[in-house]
Amino acid sequence: MVHNEERLASNEALKASFEAYMTQQGAKLREDLELTAASDGLYVTKRGMRIIPVTGGSDEVRLARLICETYVVTCEDGSAMRLSEICETLDALAPAQGVEQVCITFYGLDGAWFWLDAEEVAREGLKDFLELHLDEAAAERILERDWLYSDWEGDLVNHFVNEYGFDMGGYIKALDSGLDAEVIAAGLDCDIELENIEDAYCGHWESDEDYAQSLAEDCGDIPEHLWNYIDWERYARDICMDMTSSNGHYFRNF
Repeated sequence: MVHNEERLASNEALKASFEAYMTQQGAKLREDLELTAASDGLYVTKRGMRIIPVTGGSDEVRLARLICETYVVTCEDGSAMRLSEICETLDALAPAQGVEQVCITFYGLDGAWFWLDAEEVAREGLKDFLELHLDEAAAERILERDWLYSDWEGDLVNHFVNEYGFDMGGYIKALDSGLDAEVIAAGLDCDIELENIEDAYCGHWESDEDYAQSLAEDCGDIPEHLWNYIDWERYARDICMDMTSSNGHYFRNF
């Protein structure tokens, strides 16, 4: 117990040294960090997302400088961009509901994650996207460490992204194909190559029976008085043998 109290007292002194150092660096920097002394180390809380135990070392200024450098990025013009400013900027880029988006976890930002517009990221490329909204130096600092696509939303982007990467070229090609994104997603669900989706697409129907009746109407060779006697379920089963469908979108087998 005494040993724990001694360590706590030591960490309280370390906390005071850190706070004094941060005060010298400016009030805004101090706002970013909350220090808590405990018997097992000094805990640094940043943006309410993560708690980091700082243990070992007797050079308080060296440790304080290390922490401060973690949370401040020096921009090209010599100005400092605080981590909170970077996170606030990226948070503000979150797309509206219904927009296809990707969630990226940046380990260069201590594991912070952000929802970003999938099309913007794909068209710009991740590095250029970050440089556009932040700063070249900030983007390079963030991307010095790994990142991953931790989640995504959208029927189309779902076919081009996973935790290992984002096929941006394929996604842009799909967006620029001129077809409705829902149709493309359905075609890809059916394992149809992107370049074949337009030729294979037949249309949208609520059921196989609806498709069969629509096809019969287009052919016009069934007398009206026989219409109610047709086994549409069986007819649909027969004609759909050479079809595939997803979400009501029907395609010929290509």
